Amino acid sequence: MDSLTFDERVNAPMKQLESSIVFWDFENRQNPHAIVKLWSPVDITVFEISPANHDFVVAGAYNGQILIYNRAANTNLMTASSDKDVKTIKYRAVSIPEESHRAPVTDIKFLPHQMGYRRSGESKEAHIHL
Repeated sequence: MDSLTFDERVNAPMKQLESSIVFWDFENRQNPHAIVKLWSPVDITVFEISPANHDFVVAGAYNGQILIYNRAANTNLMTASSDKDVKTIKYRAVSIPEESHRAPVTDIKFLPHQMGYRRSGESKEAHIHL
């Protein structure tokens, strides 16, 4: 994320802050290289890889939004990248700011595959496919 002090963030609240999650290959420890970069239009504060499908990554943003990435999908590749070997992937879905949290997302947890919740808070059996 952008390296800003608290005062800089407060004084420029409308500044577009870009962020990314970079996955590295450490097979050659002398020369590790980035293999996938997940791009975000806002500062990412936390991310979690789906335990059921490692290609899905969910990220929480500083502004309260949630972003969903699919590392296996090639439809959201971005063309601009400083390193030709690095795939830069844009999110597949993002929550609407007006319907998101108002504070930074600090934790993400996946429910067990067979568990879900209705809006009323009652649990139900669920199978969600993205």
